[in-house]
Amino acid sequence: MGDLEKNGNAESIVVHTAEEFQKLALSFIPGGAVLDSVLNYRANLKQKRVIAFSESLRNVLEQNAGRELQAEDFTNEDFIDVMELVMSKVHSTKSNYKLERFRNILLKQIVAPIEFHETINYVRILDDLQEIDLYILSEMRNSESMKSHMGIYKMFSGENELVEKEKFIQLNIGGNEIELTYGDIEFYINRLTSQGLFKLLTRHMSGRGKSVRSREMVVVSSMGNRFLDFVEFSNS
Repeated sequence: MGDLEKNGNAESIVVHTAEEFQKLALSFIPGGAVLDSVLNYRANLKQKRVIAFSESLRNVLEQNAGRELQAEDFTNEDFIDVMELVMSKVHSTKSNYKLERFRNILLKQIVAPIEFHETINYVRILDDLQEIDLYILSEMRNSESMKSHMGIYKMFSGENELVEKEKFIQLNIGGNEIELTYGDIEFYINRLTSQGLFKLLTRHMSGRGKSVRSREMVVVSSMGNRFLDFVEFSNS
């Protein structure tokens, strides 16, 4: 028996033994049968998520790029590494809003690939962010102007007058209703800034007389614009 075959058999034995150990361990735990069913359900759910993601990628590729996945795509080591990383994130991502953007990363790496290290960076940033982070970043770019923290809060509340900082505003993101206060907005702004997607600017404003007030303003950074260009879908 060759070394390769021995290693293959050893791996099968390890996997099989691990599965048997899990079943044995669960049999000694009160409610273990229920826990086993839950674990199997979660595994099936993740598998369905990956299958649905793969079908979505195939459909968008065929409809918008006029081509299918080809064997040559899988001869590129960089693409394979990106695909493996994306699939590992898809496995644990429940948000359809984020799944669409993971799909777009793979789509663009097939149609118009960019530098490998930059793609990997975008995958990791996307994995770290929540739906609300992505929504705020996208809406800020669409507004095409710098805003203060309160300005962003007012943009989402739809009010131009002074808004109470503890007042809840509701947003619909990817079919999910999310409630935010001014404090929440500040938290997400700080997180986007720490990722390099927002840039903070100090704006000096003249007050009455000769007094000058400084206000911290937020604008989408060049990194934030490149990130959005890559993860958001475009027909062009």
